[in-house]
Amino acid sequence: MFYKISNIANKDSIERKFQVSFQFPNLYEPKKLIEGLKESTVAVITNAEPDKVTYAIWGLLPENFEDNWSVFQDVFNT
Repeated sequence: MFYKISNIANKDSIERKFQVSFQFPNLYEPKKLIEGLKESTVAVITNAEPDKVTYAIWGLLPENFEDNWSVFQDVFNT
C-alpha cells in the first residue's frame, strides 16, 4: 500500500495529455507530496465524466475501521 503520491504536472499539460478540461480550474495546484495519512483533495478523471477533471477526497481510513466514511469524518472533524 502506498501512503504518498505526487502530482507535479501543470494544468495545461494534463488537459492536453488526456484531452480533458478542469471543472474548477482555479482549484488545481501541483503538489510534490500528497500524504494518504492526511485527508487531501486530488484531481481525478472519472468514468462517469471522462472529458472532465474534477476532485475527490483521498485519505486512508484506519485499518480496523469498519463503518461508513462519513461516520469517520464526523468523529475526527469535531
